[in-house]
Amino acid sequence: MMKYSHVEGECNNVMIKYSYVEGECNNVMMKYSHVDGECNNVMMKYSYVEGECNNVMMKYSYVEGECNNVMMKYSHVESKCNNVMMKYSHVEGECNNVMMKYSHVEGKCNNVMMKYSHVEGECYNVMMKYSHVEGECYNVMMKYTHVEGECNNVMMKYSHEDGECNNVMMKYSHVEGECNNVMMKCSHEDGECNKVMMKYSHVDGECNNVMIKYSHVEGECNNVMMKYSHVEGECNNVMMKYSHVGGECNNVMMKYSHVEGECNNVMMKYSYVEGECNNVMMKYSHVEGECNNVMMKYSYVEGECNNVMMKYSHVEGECNNVMMKYSHVEGECNNVMMKYSHIDGECNNVIIK
Repeated sequence: MMKYSHVEGECNNVMIKYSYVEGECNNVMMKYSHVDGECNNVMMKYSYVEGECNNVMMKYSYVEGECNNVMMKYSHVESKCNNVMMKYSHVEGECNNVMMKYSHVEGKCNNVMMKYSHVEGECYNVMMKYSHVEGECYNVMMKYTHVEGECNNVMMKYSHEDGECNNVMMKYSHVEGECNNVMMKCSHEDGECNKVMMKYSHVDGECNNVMIKYSHVEGECNNVMMKYSHVEGECNNVMMKYSHVGGECNNVMMKYSHVEGECNNVMMKYSYVEGECNNVMMKYSHVEGECNNVMMKYSYVEGECNNVMMKYSHVEGECNNVMMKYSHVEGECNNVMMKYSHIDGECNNVIIK
């Protein structure tokens, strides 16, 4: 059951309820309202019961020149639960605040709390505390300060006791017109060791280079290599390769390029083999005053497969198109196909099957 209304200069409302019973049920309820120059509100609740349930509730409000607020709560019960709550507020010329709390109980719990504040021409502060209890605990504390024309300092300490410990100390310094240097060393002894070395250099008008190598030996190894280059007025390129061998392997490759006044491109391929594989490919391009395109394909094989393909294009003053196809085979299948087009001053069309 879906109700959609659009009045120019007033509001759009979408309410979709979807239920699927395979033993029990899935419920999706989404309400979206938009008032030009005022606010957008999205509230989505999703519950899925296979033994127990997942719940997602997201509220988003936007007031032009005022603030954005995102609150997302996610709980998943598979014997116990995960909870994610994120609040984001932005006031133009004032400050941004992000607070995220994540708890996962599998025996005990993980907690992440991050607060970020930004005052133009003053300073940035990030404080993140992460604790994980599985016999013992992890603690992460990161503080970041920036004073315009002076320097940035990041100090992160990470300790993990699982027989022994990991220690991460990262110091970041930036002098305008000179360079930034980051050196991070992480060591972990669990029979063998993990080593992380990151060096970041920036010369204004030239380029940034980031190289991270991460290796973890627990029978075999993980390797992460990321290179980032930026030339002012030209382009940014990020290439990240991640491989994990736990019998088989995961591979992530992301390339990001940005040319001022031209386009951004993101291509991410993710494959995971545990018996079979998941694949995610996302391409994002943006041309100022022209269009954005997002294409995401996701396939997951555990006996059979799920496929999601979403394409989104936006041309200022013309139209948005969203096409999503979702199929899930677990013995049988669910199929959702949604196409959304909007022409300013004309009409919105939604079809869902």
